[in-house]
Amino acid sequence: MPLPALPSLLDQCAGRPARRAALTALLAVVLSACASAPPRDMDTIVPLSAETRAALPAAMMTQRFVLMGEVHDNPFGHAWRTQALTRAVEAGWRPAIAMEQFDTRFQPLLDLAMATCTDAPCVIAAAVPGKSAWEWTYYEPIIDLALKYKLRLLAANLSRADASKVVRGGLSAVFSGAQLRDMGLAVPPHAELMAAQEQAVADGHCGVLPAAMHGPMATAQIARDAVMADVMRTAAGPVVLLAGNGHVRKDIGVPQWLGAPSLSIGFIEGRATTGAYDQAEGMMPIARPDPCEAVKSLATSTPGTSSPGTLQPSAQQGNEIVRNADDPPPPATLPLDLTRANRAMH
Repeated sequence: MPLPALPSLLDQCAGRPARRAALTALLAVVLSACASAPPRDMDTIVPLSAETRAALPAAMMTQRFVLMGEVHDNPFGHAWRTQALTRAVEAGWRPAIAMEQFDTRFQPLLDLAMATCTDAPCVIAAAVPGKSAWEWTYYEPIIDLALKYKLRLLAANLSRADASKVVRGGLSAVFSGAQLRDMGLAVPPHAELMAAQEQAVADGHCGVLPAAMHGPMATAQIARDAVMADVMRTAAGPVVLLAGNGHVRKDIGVPQWLGAPSLSIGFIEGRATTGAYDQAEGMMPIARPDPCEAVKSLATSTPGTSSPGTLQPSAQQGNEIVRNADDPPPPATLPLDLTRANRAMH
């Protein structure tokens, strides 16, 4: 069965010739890449067959909760994900769309923007004060889809400021006792989940962070996952979450906090942890500089450090993380030594 084109995504770019041409070229590359998939082993993710991909929208429509991942800067995954969601909506599915790209505190602005704007750039300008580090052109087709079909957009992310407070002061620095109970955070997460999140933090920072920072940063990542789950759980009707692959992992991410069945779909470059997703789509990697080279170089050049292992946390260091390897770059205004290196990692 031949893989259909992306008419809805391309049609939305009518009048924007450069973007339409870029998306057309992208689709051609993706189609050619799928013809020569690498051998599968237990951890290697390869592109889904055309039949499986064609069946994905129907599978999504049977679920109350769907989680769709991304590598934030990879356009191939964005194209496939937009295609699947568009087809499900065109077939009659009417989910709310929860997005990591919007902080929960901006929900009133997002609601107003969706009620008054006629296109995605208007929504973004109105709902994201001061913009942010996200590459919004990847998300415009999703927002336009929501406008066309009157789907509610849900702001799903814990803000960087609140995540930083969690790093420095723990969960109680941000959440009340009642909120912690509602989100399932009143008791510590089980040891396996915490250990996996701590390892993700260590790996995501190339081993330059002291071990004392791993736990607080993992706690902040867990808080983000629990907030996203709470946004999904309290919405009426079906909900699809669009977030980084780390957040949609069913073994340690948002599904752990939903308390209900869900469908988790990863969009993966290369290899992925076995059992991390219900379904995984392999995609062509994009060229990037080695992020760890930048991090380690900056760490060794930081005054007072003789090696990456001796890099010391500062009182402000909580602002710079709260990220998995798939998070967007931090704003340039962050007063942190690792800001430049973190930007290189995305």
